[in-house]
Amino acid sequence: MRKLLLILSIFAFTNLSYGQAISIKEASKSVETITKTNSKEVQKQIQNGLTSNDELAAMGADYLKGNSDTQSDFYKLLKDNKGSVNLAMKAVMNNPKLKSSVMDYITANPEIMTKALGMLGM
Repeated sequence: MRKLLLILSIFAFTNLSYGQAISIKEASKSVETITKTNSKEVQKQIQNGLTSNDELAAMGADYLKGNSDTQSDFYKLLKDNKGSVNLAMKAVMNNPKLKSSVMDYITANPEIMTKALGMLGM
């Protein structure tokens, strides 16, 4: 009985330690992402990526299409640019409301921010 209790205790301690190690790794990644997000250089790179990287532009466009606050303005820009997402995203960068909205969306979500940085080779 004592052997079983000892084995279960070791097993529980190992699982508890492993769980904390994962949390620490995830926390450090989040801190690193937040630090990168606050950099003006990174902000500028993301803005450039939204206009030049097709995948990132599509991600930003999907957000603007799905957000009720920006939907009508974005569809107007999309129509004005003959349906071109890249041209519409260039126009978004000249619209303070839409630009702020899409940048806030990307920088506020660590998963999306990490994905965006990966697309940009950062």
